[in-house]
Amino acid sequence: MLGGSPLELGIMQDVRLERGLPMPPVTDAAILAGLGFARLTQERTELPTIQQLEFGAVSGRPLDVTLDLKPHTVVPTKGLDNIPDQILSILLNRHFRKGPLTLIEQYLPILRGTIASAVEEQRPVTLTLLALAGKAAGPLGSGVPIQHTDLGEFLVMAQFRDMITSVCQVYAPGLQIVVMSDALAYVGIRTAEGTEKNLIGYVNGCRAIREQMGLRDYVAIVDLAQITYTEDRFESVRLAAAQRLQVLKDNVPEVRERLASLSRAMYPYISIDDDPTAAFQIIQVPYDSWPEAVRVQCERAAMSFASFTVAQYLLGVSTRAFPNALRGTVLPKNAPQLPLHLTSDRSVILPYNGVPVVSSRRLEASGCYRSSTTIIHRGTLMTTSDQVEAVYRPGDRYPHYYVHHNKN
Repeated sequence: MLGGSPLELGIMQDVRLERGLPMPPVTDAAILAGLGFARLTQERTELPTIQQLEFGAVSGRPLDVTLDLKPHTVVPTKGLDNIPDQILSILLNRHFRKGPLTLIEQYLPILRGTIASAVEEQRPVTLTLLALAGKAAGPLGSGVPIQHTDLGEFLVMAQFRDMITSVCQVYAPGLQIVVMSDALAYVGIRTAEGTEKNLIGYVNGCRAIREQMGLRDYVAIVDLAQITYTEDRFESVRLAAAQRLQVLKDNVPEVRERLASLSRAMYPYISIDDDPTAAFQIIQVPYDSWPEAVRVQCERAAMSFASFTVAQYLLGVSTRAFPNALRGTVLPKNAPQLPLHLTSDRSVILPYNGVPVVSSRRLEASGCYRSSTTIIHRGTLMTTSDQVEAVYRPGDRYPHYYVHHNKN
C-alpha cells in the first residue's frame, strides 16, 4: 500500500465504493470486450545484429534535465467564449491529444458536460488516468530495474505541467490530475524478487519528480490496487473471469489467439533472462516454439492481467471511484475518454515500457530536448547500426537517456 502527499491521502479517504451489490454476470461478451486491448502481433523471422549497450560507465556528456522542460502553454481555440469549451479545446490540442479527434467526436458532449459541472461548482476539473506501471525490466523493454526513473518520467510530468498551466490560464480553480498507478495492481505478472517493494520505489520516484517540478498540489499518484480492493465483489469477479477465460481459451479461436498475443507481450515484464541475445532468439521464433518455462510464465502473467482487466471492466471500479472526473487514457479508443500522450506524439511506446532516446540531429537543429526525444524499446535501440551514447545522472548505474547519433 502506498502512502503519499496530503492531496493523495485526501483523495483516497474520499473514495467510497458501495458494498453489497449483486454480482454482475461474467458473460462471454464481457470477456471479449475486456480483451479488446490484446492486439495480435506478428511473428518475426530474422535475428538482427545486436549492439551491446553497456551499463555502469560514466558518460562525459553533461546532464541538465531542466534544459528543455520549461512549460509549453496551449491556448484555447479562437472564438470560444465560455470556459468549458475553452478547457476542452485545450485538452484536445494535439500537444496533448493522442490519435484522431474523430475517434471520440461523438463523446465530446459528455466530456464537456463533466467539465461544465466542475466549472459551475467552481472546483478543479479532475482528470483520472491509468499510468506509471513501473519499468518493463526485461532486456528488450527498458533493461533497467523496475524502480528506475529516467528522462521518460520527467517528460510525463512536463506534459502534466503543460496541461495544468494551460487550463489555469482560463480557469482559476485549475486542473487536478489523478494518476491511478497500476504498478501494484499487476504485481502478479512480474517474477523478479522484491517486485512489490521495487514497484513502490518506482511510484515514490515518480512522486519525487513531481515534487521537483512543483506539481505536489496538482498531481496525485494513487494506488489502483487499493481502490480496486475496496470493491467487495472484485476478487470473486476476477476469479470467475479467470475461469471463464480458460474455458474460452480452450474452445474459442479468437480468445486463444488474443491470449497468445498477450502472452507474447508479457515477455518484457517477466525478467526470466537478462541476456538480450537470448531474449532476441526467443522472440524471433513462433510463440509455440518458445521454451516451455518461458511460455508458462508468460501465459500465467497474461491470464492474471486479463482477468484483472475484465473484472475492472465489469465492475467499473475507476469510474465509480471518481464519478465526477474526466477519464483519460493512453490507449485511444472509441469511448468517452480523453486520449493522451504521456511524452510526445512521436512516441508509441509508453515511457515505462522503453527507454528515452534523444536524436542528435533533431537536438542540433532545434536545441530542444523534449521535441528531440522518442521512447522506444531497448531492443529496437540495440539493433541500430548508428552510434548510441548512454547519458547518466551522477551516481546512477543506469542511463537517464540515450543519444542516437544519426548517420543520415
